[in-house]
Amino acid sequence: MASSSARTCVGKMTLQEILDNRSMISAKVQEDLVEDLKTWGFTINMFEIKDLKPHSRKVNEALMKQINAEVASKEKHIQADSY
Repeated sequence: MASSSARTCVGKMTLQEILDNRSMISAKVQEDLVEDLKTWGFTINMFEIKDLKPHSRKVNEALMKQINAEVASKEKHIQADSY
C-alpha cells in the first residue's frame, strides 16, 4: 500500500521535483496511509523515503548527465568568481 501511494504521488512530478522534495513526498504518503489504515486499526508513526534508485538504465544515465552538468556549471562559476 505504501509503494502504491508513493508511486501515485511521484507519478505527477518531474525527476528533479522528486529529488528536491523527498520529505514532502514522505509526508504525503504518510498522510494517505494514516487515513487508509485507520479503518483497519493501524497507525503510522513515520514513513521515510531513504533512497531513490531509477530502474531504467536510460533514467540513470540521464540523472548522471544532469549531475555532471551541474558540477561543471558550479566549477565554471567558481573559476569566474576567482578572477
